[in-house]
Amino acid sequence: MVEVIFLGTSSIQTADKSCTSFLIKRDEELLLFEAGPGIVGQLLKLNIYCSQINGIVISHAHFDHFIELPYLLFLRYVAQISRGLSLPTISILSTRQVFELTSYIFQNCYPRISLQSLLEFLEAHSSNSSSFSLGSFKIITIPVTHTLPTIACKVKVNGKTLVYSGDTIYNDNLVNLAKGADILIYEAFSTSFHPTLAKVAKTGFHGTAYEAGLTANKAGVKKLVLVHSDPELKEEDLIFDARRNFQGEIYVPKEFEKIII
Repeated sequence: MVEVIFLGTSSIQTADKSCTSFLIKRDEELLLFEAGPGIVGQLLKLNIYCSQINGIVISHAHFDHFIELPYLLFLRYVAQISRGLSLPTISILSTRQVFELTSYIFQNCYPRISLQSLLEFLEAHSSNSSSFSLGSFKIITIPVTHTLPTIACKVKVNGKTLVYSGDTIYNDNLVNLAKGADILIYEAFSTSFHPTLAKVAKTGFHGTAYEAGLTANKAGVKKLVLVHSDPELKEEDLIFDARRNFQGEIYVPKEFEKIII
């Protein structure tokens, strides 16, 4: 069985909401997507320790997607030296910018720790598609359109396909990547009709629920999941906006909810 567990679904962290992040769980394998602020605490609420994560995918280097990655790696290091755990290097799939920033943080905060001993960095190309294997997970990445180099991902496992948009405006290449997917997890920062957030989405190269529905319809996906929304938006407005283009199943998850693929 393959589950998607949502650790956060918001575009920003608030008192009761966490930045977008989710796990794909296959048996005992755990693949983490995004590592924004508070992700370690969210994992611990599920009794999942950093040492249990098998791989991490980071779409881009904005704070809400990667800022807690260095701390997560540091905790794996602490688990090895203080508790005697023998952990393999963890695979980090992301853009070069994420790796460079993580390396910079370790070099300046913990220069005696060898980052290379903690992780295997898998670089997603910034101009074309890339293919990777992380345990049972087969992953294809493509670049999408945002203010920093950003990737979208297609994950195949147990005969099922999940696609994650990352942060992006509408992108024809993403439509092609998502063709026939079982689940499309799409950034819906705003509705297309919100008086202020729609403008922020446009200038910040963020997706809307309308674009999510358009992508889902053109790709013929089975289920559309909306994430990375501004916390003031209502679930019914997001679904209404996506429904203008997509008549299939639309879901706005809450934190710690699960979907079986």
